[in-house]
Amino acid sequence: MNLFEVTAVIWISIQFLRNIFQSDAAFLLFIPSHNMSQFIR
Repeated sequence: MNLFEVTAVIWISIQFLRNIFQSDAAFLLFIPSHNMSQFIR
């Protein structure tokens, strides 16, 4: 997948999770995973 597809999948996932939790919990979960991907790379 190219960068645009990855970004789109991540964004849709965040919107989906935020709809479930009705809060910013999904965004708070996204930050550590983003840092983790930076660390792996």
